[in-house]
Amino acid sequence: MASAGHNVAGSRYRFWRPAPGTAAAADDPDPVARYYAFRNGPQQNTYIRAMPNAGSPARSRSTPRLPLRVAFPLALGIILSIGILAFSEIGSRELQQVVESHSASLEMQTTLYEILNFVTDSETAQRGYLLTGKPEYLEPYKQARPKIDDRFRKLVALLIREGTPAQRDQVTKISNLVGKRLGEIDATLALYDRSGRDVALELTNTGLGRQAMDQLRNEIESLSADQRTSMTAS
Repeated sequence: MASAGHNVAGSRYRFWRPAPGTAAAADDPDPVARYYAFRNGPQQNTYIRAMPNAGSPARSRSTPRLPLRVAFPLALGIILSIGILAFSEIGSRELQQVVESHSASLEMQTTLYEILNFVTDSETAQRGYLLTGKPEYLEPYKQARPKIDDRFRKLVALLIREGTPAQRDQVTKISNLVGKRLGEIDATLALYDRSGRDVALELTNTGLGRQAMDQLRNEIESLSADQRTSMTAS
């Protein structure tokens, strides 16, 4: 007969531990570590083996592992994927920098030639006024002055962002040449109004204005060529 263990009120199970020397105890290799549940029912009387108690060491179950021939390629694939993503990110940043640099170079070249065109318009206005004396011929010249100032501000901003010291020196030289040519136009127009056309034409015939204009074209072409070379190299 088994000795009573723990009864659970209202439960259909009663937990028992086999008494020493009984058949149930002999049948169990570890009667101390295990309990039995005896189920009373109208149709059957059975007992089931319970889980080991807290004092009994549980049987260890090993976690299944992937075979090496599967785990190694999988790990290698993960490492390669991470590397590809990293290089893609680096390449994307470099491409963005190249695009921004090319955009700045194109904008700088456009601005340089706009300045040259405005100075050329001023020259045309000067000649028309000296030949006709009509003030309307000076309209392109009056409109060009603020546009030239605006383009130089834009050019300086581009150089601060993307330019080199050598390019900044070139733009300073271009600015001086533009100032020299516009100054000669102003002086010619002032002489015309004060002393007449003949005196104004004498100043024009000295060739100072043409010389400044030729230097201006050369400097602008040199800086533009430098920008095109930088774009090709990158």
